Amino acid sequence: MNVVNATCIPVCLCSSVRSLKNRHPLPVQQARTFEGSGLPRPMAEQLAQRITELIVMNKMKMEETFVKQVLLEKVRGGTVP
Repeated sequence: MNVVNATCIPVCLCSSVRSLKNRHPLPVQQARTFEGSGLPRPMAEQLAQRITELIVMNKMKMEETFVKQVLLEKVRGGTVP
């Protein structure tokens, strides 16, 4: 199983993951679900952490894409749908 090393994660992503964990108990609940399914606790926690990181990365990418589209529309003088 591939485990993401914390040193290769951008600082903004790390803070976003921490922020998400503080607001949503998803990683803890998800880790417990994985553990209940038979995964050892360390592996369940790593899997929940990785899923949380993917959620945050996708959220950041979507936000960035939306902002770029809005700015492009403004530059063109059009309206944003």
